[in-house]
Amino acid sequence: MLTREMSGINLQKHSVFVSHIGHTFYLLILLLTSLSTTDAVTLAGSSEYAIPGSDFTLTCDVPDEAIAVIFYRRPDVSTPVGSVKVVGSQCYNPPDLCTPDVCSCVTTSTEGRGTVFRWVIQPQEGDHGSVWFCTSFNLPDQIINSPDYTLSVADGPGAAVALSPPDTSYTRNEGDTLPDITCTADCRPDCTFVWTKPDNTNFTASAVLSLGQLNRSEHGTYRCTAGNVIGTSSITTSVNVQYGPGAAVALSPPDTAYTRNEGDTLPDITCTADCRPDCTFFWTKPDNTNFTASAVLSLGQLDRSEHGTYRCTAGNEFGEYDTTTKVSIQFCDDACPFYRQMFVTSIVLTCVSVIILLINLGIGVFVTRFGHLPFMKRRMNRPNTSPQPFSSIEDSGNAMAGIASGQERSMYTELDTTDFAAQNVYDQARPAHDIVLDGRAERSNYETLGEVSGPNVYEELKERRGSSSK
Repeated sequence: MLTREMSGINLQKHSVFVSHIGHTFYLLILLLTSLSTTDAVTLAGSSEYAIPGSDFTLTCDVPDEAIAVIFYRRPDVSTPVGSVKVVGSQCYNPPDLCTPDVCSCVTTSTEGRGTVFRWVIQPQEGDHGSVWFCTSFNLPDQIINSPDYTLSVADGPGAAVALSPPDTSYTRNEGDTLPDITCTADCRPDCTFVWTKPDNTNFTASAVLSLGQLNRSEHGTYRCTAGNVIGTSSITTSVNVQYGPGAAVALSPPDTAYTRNEGDTLPDITCTADCRPDCTFFWTKPDNTNFTASAVLSLGQLDRSEHGTYRCTAGNEFGEYDTTTKVSIQFCDDACPFYRQMFVTSIVLTCVSVIILLINLGIGVFVTRFGHLPFMKRRMNRPNTSPQPFSSIEDSGNAMAGIASGQERSMYTELDTTDFAAQNVYDQARPAHDIVLDGRAERSNYETLGEVSGPNVYEELKERRGSSSK
């Protein structure tokens, strides 16, 4: 329907008809005109939701062409928000030419007319739900209003994210069933939801967190994130899963047996377990009495009385579990020093034997390769300049024969053989006289011969040699 103001304008423009026909006929014509043309003009927004503070375009579509369009926001229909007028082939926001950030239009071939008129606004959050319409001026005697357009302004989740049930913390035992937790938020447009696991990986792209029967690995804080085009917001809930140590009791170092000598120092042994809430620990001695209410077994320097199996027990309100380690302590009495000395001696002798074996092996390899030892080679290569004794009487006779006749000297012709008659020629030996050979003085050692009765020792020796050969 036309507003009161517009109806007044209409009546003024149609006053000529009032003067000729009756008042009833005029009202009938005016009603038919309004009903037949109102639906032809439409107003729409540039998107389903306007972003607060961002440009948003209102578009008035006039299929039958118009010379101008005025934009209104209800309930104030007396003051236009804006207007667009076609002058020639250009669009104006009287008196200024339209700019893209304010207004625009689509003109037709008919000069001074257009079919699409746009007006740019910057809505805020408070403008959500506001009602707008546009009025087109077709002919000088036609004014047509569009249907109302309701503006939707987007809104993010903000602090409106909530959980159902509203609990932000749950404490359950392992194996219990946790009810589904639903994440909600007031958003325009509707938010999407993502649940994130304690390790910060996405768990499910849904508003519902469904864990079911709980396992210890599901312990931790879960985060629900809601978001849309405006932004995101999140809320967390903590799931505390309680459990006992089970078979998770372990030792550090992990050895379950130690063999040490008496007096040695045993390193500390630490007992560990995965429990929630934390386990308490105590160590039991081999005689089954509690040794220490601690996770650490510290024996230090070992004594023979500490030999045996030690037990670590870990437990909390949900159960307990234990593990053992064996400490074997070796010891001996007064004979130990003797055996230790023998042991050291055997090691030393073994080492010496190995060294000697290696030396002999090296000598054998050298001789095999080079045919002699290094120090023997030098002795073999050294020239022999010392005088050599004669090996036989013939060699001596030959040597004497080679001496020049002027230098010949016999040291035996003057010997008194009677002094050696009762003696063995090999029992006494003395240095011989010097013999001059080739002008050089050399001293030769000849053995003095005993038991020789003949006048010449050489002749008797020859006779004895001949008789021994027969």
